[in-house]
Amino acid sequence: MKKINIDETLRSILKGSQVPVLILDTRWHRLFPPEEKPDVIRHLEENLEDVLKEQGKLVNEIKGMKHAKKKLMDEVLASMGVASEKKAQKSKELITDLTGRIDKDTERLMNCRI
Repeated sequence: MKKINIDETLRSILKGSQVPVLILDTRWHRLFPPEEKPDVIRHLEENLEDVLKEQGKLVNEIKGMKHAKKKLMDEVLASMGVASEKKAQKSKELITDLTGRIDKDTERLMNCRI
């Protein structure tokens, strides 16, 4: 008899589909009421909540950095030829820094795991 690996089976079934996060679904809470929830489920829910918080924080930070970067780039373009070399250099450094931070946080976001 062939042994089935449930983790691999679930991954292959769910790959590419957009399944809602279970702990945000009321049906999940009906399936596992708080007073009957096993400790392992409670622990996994807590881990998932932490990952979701981290994801939300990173998404907001990336959005803010992209907005700041766009504003800096617009300022640099608007003041070309007029702005002092010192101010232009500082803006370029800030843009480079923001680009690096956006890339780093995007990588962290892509690697968020339970």
